[in-house]
Amino acid sequence: MNSVNKDIGEVGDSLIEHARDDASTSRRGIIEELFPYIVQASNKMSARAITRFLEENHGVKISYVTIGRALRNPKKYWNLYFDSIERPAWIVAQSHDKPLKDFISEPDKYQEMLEGKPVYVVEDIEDEDSVFDAKADYENAVAVLDEKWFCFDKNILVEAKCYIYTRLCEKRIRQNGNLENEQE
Repeated sequence: MNSVNKDIGEVGDSLIEHARDDASTSRRGIIEELFPYIVQASNKMSARAITRFLEENHGVKISYVTIGRALRNPKKYWNLYFDSIERPAWIVAQSHDKPLKDFISEPDKYQEMLEGKPVYVVEDIEDEDSVFDAKADYENAVAVLDEKWFCFDKNILVEAKCYIYTRLCEKRIRQNGNLENEQE
């Protein structure tokens, strides 16, 4: 009985060691971070080919089943991805006094908008730090959108558009519902 427990302990230690070594290649949430790239690649590659490429070339392990599931349920994954860019998108939109729908799936309109002068959203115009922070927030927001959103083909942005609009409408409905409940 004692040797069985020792063997189980060794098995457990081995499992933990393997999990530590494997953690960088199969971390949780990586499918959410890669989802738009996977969508774009899926136009030319199968889920199995994407899986094979990611593992062989980058050491990233995502099963083809997981990729297939994500592609069949894009709303969930677009929402998870948009979580990382929604705040920056709103900062840019407010700084240019535009609604998100005017530019979020239109790279040309986005670039045209950036050519205009932004008006930074500042709490206290007299406070220099507040102005500096607002400018830094805007510049960081533009960098995030450039790196994580407008790097994709226009077709991918158009595909994501309906999921984003649905997300924004659902959010507005929830906020309005909460306002109505608070008024009662």
